[in-house]
Amino acid sequence: MTSFSRLLKMGIALFALQILTVPSIWTADGISESLLLSVVPHRAIEDIRADLDHSFIAIKLDQRYTSAKETYEMVQARIVVRENELNEIELKLKNAKSSNDKSQAVALKASKDAAKQILDLLESRKNLRFAEVEAAQSGSELAQASKFVLELELEVSQKQVEHDSLQTAGTTAMEVNALSQTIRAIEGKYLEAQQEEAKKLEQLASRERHVVDQRLKLFDLQGKVLGDKR
Repeated sequence: MTSFSRLLKMGIALFALQILTVPSIWTADGISESLLLSVVPHRAIEDIRADLDHSFIAIKLDQRYTSAKETYEMVQARIVVRENELNEIELKLKNAKSSNDKSQAVALKASKDAAKQILDLLESRKNLRFAEVEAAQSGSELAQASKFVLELELEVSQKQVEHDSLQTAGTTAMEVNALSQTIRAIEGKYLEAQQEEAKKLEQLASRERHVVDQRLKLFDLQGKVLGDKR
């Protein structure tokens, strides 16, 4: 083996040893090379914690699902009442026809038609309220998913800081590699959580569109009842 070959192999070995024993190479702008190679976007830990705090508060104060569900249940209860009223009218109408009471039958027929219109409006309103419940539930699920993403991002950042602080002479390549593997494992969970967050966002958008569709249906039905000409 020539002297040049020995020197080349020695240089490669020293370079490999540096990579294994020095966890990060700091650049001029203060961002470590390990952070630049990370798949998770670099953000200050303080910023992540602030976003996480806001996420906790938003979830705690979010009453949309509870409010939407209460309104939906109120409409359902009103429908039951109106259905019973319609059944009573139909029974009276049947008796009026049996007794050949034509004037009473005409009045009851008008009452029946009006009751059915109100019931149709309530059914449409129920569909709208149910759509709002689903949208509110999706919003809550998205908020939880986003919070989980932030929690994993914070964990990655904290481990990255720990990784970059391993500058002591006693740090071994095995310790650095073990921490690097831990970071990669958390990054994998972070990316999976982001995928789930994106799915929740798509679901929310779809349900929000459905809410608008149901509002338009109710609006058109109200127009027919009121005799709108458009």
